Amino acid sequence: MRYAWDMYHLYMQEVGWLTKLLMKPLLHYMRFADRASADRVDFFIANSSFIARRIRKCYRREAEVIYPPVAIQDFSVQQEKDDYYLMLGQLTAYKKADVVVDAFIKSGKKLVVIGEGEQLETLRDRATNNIQLLGRQPFPDLKRYLAGAKALVFPGVEDFGIVPLEAMASGTPVIAYGKGGALETVIHGETGLLFDEQTLEAVNEAVEKFESGSFHFDPQKMRQHAESFSEESFRDQISRFINGKLNK
Repeated sequence: MRYAWDMYHLYMQEVGWLTKLLMKPLLHYMRFADRASADRVDFFIANSSFIARRIRKCYRREAEVIYPPVAIQDFSVQQEKDDYYLMLGQLTAYKKADVVVDAFIKSGKKLVVIGEGEQLETLRDRATNNIQLLGRQPFPDLKRYLAGAKALVFPGVEDFGIVPLEAMASGTPVIAYGKGGALETVIHGETGLLFDEQTLEAVNEAVEKFESGSFHFDPQKMRQHAESFSEESFRDQISRFINGKLNK
């Protein structure tokens, strides 16, 4: 139901006039039905404080924040990094993959893009020689690229965002847009850098800061930070939540 609430305007920008005409009253009804359904919920769990605030805004309800489990054990730290940046995820408009590709076209730095989606072929058509668009990759290759990258570039707004933590579990820092779940996983100056605008200028400025030598990112410290979001941590928190409610 996200598109009926905070993604409403973005969704409406991408459809034709007839769809807009039909969808406006339908989305109004969907929001009304969703709110009525939410009123019957006993307890809310949010996967981030970002989503807890959205629940409070849309439903006027409080939510317990329990971060989702990340399979930290599936990744390993690589100390020596290769000469490329990585972007990993669905290549759709709201994830802003095109912004990152345009930024690296301008800078000439090496970028590897893993993922598929509606923008893949368009991005391939305009990519320069310094950019590799690999599409979907098997998990062993994905892990290898995550471990070898100088940094993961994460330009979208996610409810939580597991990929940045998979990068940190691989000892790879994250250059992320400072909104949404990234604010709860990326520690600016310690596990990565945050930038303020979803523009190619902001991305390139963040990459330049990253390469300036002003920051030192310790792979083992990044790994330790990622481990606080492990599957074991999730099990402990969700068990405490459920047992606490049952014992009341």
